[in-house]
Amino acid sequence: MAGLVDIPENYKKVVYKLEEKNGEILVTITQDNNANEEAKDHSEKNWGMVLSGLKKLLEI
Repeated sequence: MAGLVDIPENYKKVVYKLEEKNGEILVTITQDNNANEEAKDHSEKNWGMVLSGLKKLLEI
């Protein structure tokens, strides 16, 4: 990913958490091992688009 060497030190761990809250499902995604603040911001933007698309799909 991102042109990095395929070694464990470069892996990102992504965790999906689903929990029921007031009759709704809350989805939380966390990702670690971002190289810097710019990479973190980029990942947050991408995950925001993914979650927005998922929300639209599930609300049909």
